[in-house]
Amino acid sequence: MNRSLSIRALPGTFLAHDGFRLLPNPRREWSTWTVHAAFLLLACVLAYYFTILRFQLDAEYERCTLAQLTSYKADLPFQYRVLTSWVINLLSGFIPPFHLAEQLWITQHVPIQTARAAIAVEFASILGALLAFRYYLLQFFRDALVGSLISMSLFLALPWVYLLPRYAPYCAPYDIPALLVTILGLICLSKRWRTPFYCVFLIGTFNRETTIFLTLAYALDAFGRERPRRIAMHSLSQFAIWGGVKYILYRMYGSNPTEGGSLFEDHLAANLTLLWNPKSYPLILSAVAFWWLPAIAGYRLIRVRFVKRTFLVTLPFLAAAMMVGSILEVRVFGELLAFVLPAGILGLQGLISRNRRSETPPKSSRTTTPARQEAEESA
Repeated sequence: MNRSLSIRALPGTFLAHDGFRLLPNPRREWSTWTVHAAFLLLACVLAYYFTILRFQLDAEYERCTLAQLTSYKADLPFQYRVLTSWVINLLSGFIPPFHLAEQLWITQHVPIQTARAAIAVEFASILGALLAFRYYLLQFFRDALVGSLISMSLFLALPWVYLLPRYAPYCAPYDIPALLVTILGLICLSKRWRTPFYCVFLIGTFNRETTIFLTLAYALDAFGRERPRRIAMHSLSQFAIWGGVKYILYRMYGSNPTEGGSLFEDHLAANLTLLWNPKSYPLILSAVAFWWLPAIAGYRLIRVRFVKRTFLVTLPFLAAAMMVGSILEVRVFGELLAFVLPAGILGLQGLISRNRRSETPPKSSRTTTPARQEAEESA
């Protein structure tokens, strides 16, 4: 039989086992690129919309305004999160002029070039987070369209963290970049990209100290897969990088004013008081847009080991937030979206799959013809 004629008739799995090389389907490749292009266009539109809302609905915290951060005079520990301030100052020197929407509070407190640079950084960070999260999820969903649609859940979750809460609705330039760094770090860990991970870890630590939870994510994923000595070596190396960056920042900005401590502020007593107040729980439970519900309910059904292990980072993250941040300031949980959202998606998928299996009737061992079925019913 002529192989060129049989290729189109035989199933792909059979051909693969018999050494045939499947020809690419131009129509399917064109459809995949269409999905990529459509997602990129939609992500740009949504990132622009979210950026405008951030600078319209949120406000600045008086201890770390953009003017203070970019002049390196903000209170501690906020000034330690300096990476975005460096980038904004760098971009403001040569960023081209572009139209700014009306009613943006950022244009009232800093020079117009600095405002444009800050808006550009916010837009790029949101767009980067959407694209990176889609890339991360496509590891677990083969279909590009399905993975793209599910990855839009990040955009639906962002308002719950950064826009809707009216308790301390502050906008800090390092918030969204911290989420982007966390997603990039998880991508590198899931792909076993050591060198890129260390680069992301090093750069991201200058933006926010929450990169230390990527070390914990690495240790949880590597446990049982790598030798304990190797895990300890990499964990200590990352902690040394983290501590070195914190020391450099302390030497640079340690003399800045502070109200609760130069390294962190103690909020444990205040948070324990908030936990005794039932009125606090609707806001607390809305953290990460309620995606912790399917993540916990379907935890045992999560089919990806990496997502299942790294979801456990949420526990020490919450414990740390109890000590150094206000639990009612929901935006401090922003980085948790990178850990909770994939677990919630895969947990929900597992719950739906189990429900479908339970509703599917067992296949009969024999074939019942219409004549036999009629005879059985008459009998």
